[in-house]
Parts: sequence; structure tokens; C-alpha cells
Amino acid sequence: MTSSERALRIAAPVLVAAVLLAAWQAAVMAYDVPAYLVPSPSRIAATLWQDRALLAASLGVTAGIALTALAISIVAGVAIALVFAQSRIIEASLLPYAILLQVTPIVAIAPLIIIWVEDTHVALVLCAVVVAIFPIISSTSGFAGRLCAASQ
Repeated sequence: MTSSERALRIAAPVLVAAVLLAAWQAAVMAYDVPAYLVPSPSRIAATLWQDRALLAASLGVTAGIALTALAISIVAGVAIALVFAQSRIIEASLLPYAILLQVTPIVAIAPLIIIWVEDTHVALVLCAVVVAIFPIISSTSGFAGRLCAASQ
């Protein structure tokens, strides 16, 4: 890939984003849309800057929950994929439940988790694990199967 192609791959999405933001700003101003319905990009940027201290603290909590859930999902997802790779019967028995957990909206599951788990932080990590674990299981299952077959 040449440097001009690389520059185009970066510049094109940035240009599209700039055009979309400018159109959004113009539409909000032209139609005098109330900020509580659709705030303008400039209003969002100003609010982000104004509340940066509060948002930075919240970002730290959110990032901690997300990284903890990712670590748990990777470890558990790879372990489950290895178990699935050991036996077709185990995979056929348990995969439907993993799929069921994946297709059930987290909005339906989260209130139950929050009620059952007393610690809010743990409940939030668990909700994030529920969302993240299935893609790891499904993307690792084929690799785990090949790994187990190669070791035998």
C-alpha cells in the first residue's frame, strides 16, 4: 500500500465524519431544535469539556468494569471453548444455552442480575460478561477444536 493510499484510507472517514457533524450542526441550528431533543455537536463538545472532571472519574469506573469483564470473558470463554472441543456431546448439550443467553436482550437479564447480586459493581461486571462471553466462545471454538485435534 502506497503512502497516498494510506492517507486516503485515513482522510476519507475523517472527511465523512466532518461533513456529517457539519450537517448535524446546521440542521439543529436551521430547525431550531431544542437541546433536550437533539443537542448540537458544539453543545455536546462544550458540555464534555465543562464536565470533564466528573466524566473522567466515571470513565475510570466504566473502563475498570469493562476491562474486568473482558478478562473474565476471555478466560471463561476460552475454557468453555476448550470443553466444547473435547466432546461433540458436551458441545451439543451446552451450546444451545450459550446461544439462548446471547439472544436474550441484556435489558431483560440485567434487572434480574442487579436484584440477585448485592454488590452493584459485581452485577455490572456480570452483565458485561454476559454480553462479551459468547463472541469469545464462538470465535475460539474452531481454534480450540483444531488445537485439541493436533495434540492427540
